[in-house]
Amino acid sequence: MVSLGYHGVVQKDPKRSSDHPAGNATFWRDEMFRLEAEVSRSRTLTTLLTDASKRGIAVVNCHLEGDPHQASTRVKQLQTALKQVASMEHHAMVVLGDFNCDLRTSASAAYLAFGSVPDGVQEWGRDVPPAAGDVPGHGYSLSSAYNVDSGDEFTFTIRGTSVWFLDQLWYTPSALEAVATRSAFHGPEHRKTILDRGLPSADDPSDHLPIAAAFRWTSASLPSLATAGAAALAPAPAVPAHALEREAEELLAACPMSEVQRTEWLRVTTLPPSLPKGGKPAPEQLAAMKELQRQKEAFLAEVGEDAEAMLLRAQQLSRKARKS
Repeated sequence: MVSLGYHGVVQKDPKRSSDHPAGNATFWRDEMFRLEAEVSRSRTLTTLLTDASKRGIAVVNCHLEGDPHQASTRVKQLQTALKQVASMEHHAMVVLGDFNCDLRTSASAAYLAFGSVPDGVQEWGRDVPPAAGDVPGHGYSLSSAYNVDSGDEFTFTIRGTSVWFLDQLWYTPSALEAVATRSAFHGPEHRKTILDRGLPSADDPSDHLPIAAAFRWTSASLPSLATAGAAALAPAPAVPAHALEREAEELLAACPMSEVQRTEWLRVTTLPPSLPKGGKPAPEQLAAMKELQRQKEAFLAEVGEDAEAMLLRAQQLSRKARKS
């Protein structure tokens, strides 16, 4: 890399043994950027780079928690990294790497897209735990460089049985314009071959396919993002439970539903009263909860987008009220 004009840093994780020197690495062209700061954590490497015009770009290089059940942990890892970035003087940010969750539907993608995890998000076919929604939000406006709604693009597969876009690349569009993205495939035949044989292989030695994007600055002079990020990450004053409940009730009252639909919504969102407090539900109780969840999803699919958003927001407020 040095011979090609690049310099770089490797994540410094004290928990990693000397005989396993793997980790995140970030490289930059010496003629374009200067390293101002670097911060290593167990799952992220953050570098702050500046160009000749003193424009600063923070690069958050991630390899998030791999356990499929740990959606909240992945969101917390992102939140911690963004909180550190908020204390740095910067004008743009890129967040990228192996997120170990799908770009199409996951708590981590929702967190970066919306600033926090809204109620109703699913990951790996399950509702994300409420703890993901309790992770403090961020004040950045971020966009994904990739639009993968069609499912044609993916970066991970197991012999074509399922495909996921686990490697994500987010950026601040206020300061950066995405000029181009790299397809994960060389062409249709390459994609078909990967679906047939899976990953890795002799031709694709990694279990993930690479992604890349090209950006350019939107302006020669840009406002600092440090203030907005730090303000959003600061602890918010606690909202009284009665105020949360009142807002939830107002949303439900304004929701465009019939009385029959309101009754049905209350039914599918009320857990069985026999559930043990703090204990493990019995198999029949788990089955009943899964059936209620299925009915809830079917109900939301029928009421329309506006009603769905209002109902999920009201449910989120009620949960917060019970915890406060």
